[in-house]
Amino acid sequence: MLIDIAMGQPFNISQKQAEILAAVCQILAEPSRRKFSLTDLAQALRLSRAAPYRHFESKTQVCLALIAWCRASVDSMFAEIERETGMEMHEKVLNKVHALLLFAKKNPGIVRILTSEALDDEESRSELNRLWQHIYECMRASVVLIREYERSPLPGSEDAIAVLVVDFIRGAYGRFSAQDFETDVLTGFPAFADLLVHSLSRY
Repeated sequence: MLIDIAMGQPFNISQKQAEILAAVCQILAEPSRRKFSLTDLAQALRLSRAAPYRHFESKTQVCLALIAWCRASVDSMFAEIERETGMEMHEKVLNKVHALLLFAKKNPGIVRILTSEALDDEESRSELNRLWQHIYECMRASVVLIREYERSPLPGSEDAIAVLVVDFIRGAYGRFSAQDFETDVLTGFPAFADLLVHSLSRY
């Protein structure tokens, strides 16, 4: 189920649009359900077939709104972690990875969007790629800060570490979806955290 959809900035949608996005996530959270249509939405919300079109022009617009919601959620999670005091910088990187996994666990249906399984058009896929690039850049910036202030990773390693993080998250999401959310998306996190700490602590 889609949760905590912000109704104001930076993600500005109406209450009815939020209900539609929540319904998409409920549909996509069903076992082996990797696609949806606006007809599916109308049935789930007990509306006429034309009703969803009054709030979104097309399925593409629904997918773009979900991706925008994901980006707003990621930015909110990361900003909250950055505001934490008394935490080492490498711990913040780990917490960001953990937050992304928890986000999937709480919102399994959205994983079908983030793995592109539910996307049928190039515009949505391009926007999804931009979201993953944004996550990569956020992680890279965090590693750069560690290098500058803690002098921890090897110079130039920020690209490799950011790629490592994004690949792990995308792999975890892919397995979570492939197994129809029956396994815990957090299963591989402890081992990955050890690997990441080792990577962040090298001189």
